[in-house]
Amino acid sequence: GPGEIARGGTVVQPAPGGTFGNGDPVGLYAEVYGLDASGGEARYSVQAALVPVDGRAGIVRALGGLIGRGRRRGVSVEVEETARGSTSSVALLLDASRQRPGAYTLTLTLTDRATGEEATGSREVTLE
Repeated sequence: GPGEIARGGTVVQPAPGGTFGNGDPVGLYAEVYGLDASGGEARYSVQAALVPVDGRAGIVRALGGLIGRGRRRGVSVEVEETARGSTSSVALLLDASRQRPGAYTLTLTLTDRATGEEATGSREVTLE
């Protein structure tokens, strides 16, 4: 469709405004570079978290949102991946169907299992 981007076998429909329909999955796609594949294969983990923006800082907000009492505040997923070389890509869906409309922080953390190096990125998104 219009605006779609194809990378390998994955087709991505960008959400440049960072707005997703409430109840729709929040999809993300990342390209990974510089992995240690010295053993012939690179191993890395990918963690994605979607947590409400509520004024608390960083990891405190993320942990409080994910393990808080009552209605779930936020959602996360973690997967282990392998690559044949030092580059790879990953596509994930976060189930936001139980989240309230509002502002959220979407954080993606990739960890190279061979070196322990981490790369983290985040951006604000809106569920309508």
